[in-house]
Amino acid sequence: MSYIIDIKTYMIYTNGGGEVLAKNLKLKAARAAKDMSQKQLADAVDVARQTINLIELGDYNPSIKLCKAICNVLGKTLNDLFWEGNENENNS
Repeated sequence: MSYIIDIKTYMIYTNGGGEVLAKNLKLKAARAAKDMSQKQLADAVDVARQTINLIELGDYNPSIKLCKAICNVLGKTLNDLFWEGNENENNS
């Protein structure tokens, strides 16, 4: 099994038990660029703050509907925040 990770999007780390987890750094950076807290973003998309935290930690896979709502609030596209790199790069 192999993994392709866009290092600008995700940071790989282990949780002490050897399990590999990925953080979504693009979402966190986009939120910070808008000077929004996790709570403010959560309120804007009608979810709990913990949901935003879990998405940023890579521990929760949000629905497309939630991804689109987050993108709308942050002025980003799905590609900007949630896709793991460029498909063309993977086909070379």
